[in-house]
Amino acid sequence: FLCTATCHCLYNWTFYIGLSWIDKFLHTTWPNASSADLAAASAAPYVALFACSAASGVVADRLEARGLSPTRTRKLINSAGLLGGAAGFGALSCVAPCGGGSSAPRGSIVAATACLSVAIGMAGFGAFCGHL
Repeated sequence: FLCTATCHCLYNWTFYIGLSWIDKFLHTTWPNASSADLAAASAAPYVALFACSAASGVVADRLEARGLSPTRTRKLINSAGLLGGAAGFGALSCVAPCGGGSSAPRGSIVAATACLSVAIGMAGFGAFCGHL
């Protein structure tokens, strides 16, 4: 129980920080990007969260229809969400600037948006799986 509670507390804290700092991160990292590009890049993770939240229910229903118990289904969906979010933030570290304050990012704003969308979007599987 303590491991599960700790994992969810840390995941939810990271999720909150991720959502809170998207626009600041993108604007600071790519200061020459247009406002329209920054707005689209900031909105994409929220769209991914909406899509993954809906998809998690469909996937869970199909798993249960194939005979998996609700407990096993919840564990699988939860694991996919937590590991997917970790993968998204890990990939973001590969496209984000190297070192504090570096002015030359290693990747594009599109790559960063994709990584953030995976990291935040997978919360639809991880954070909301208890509501199945």
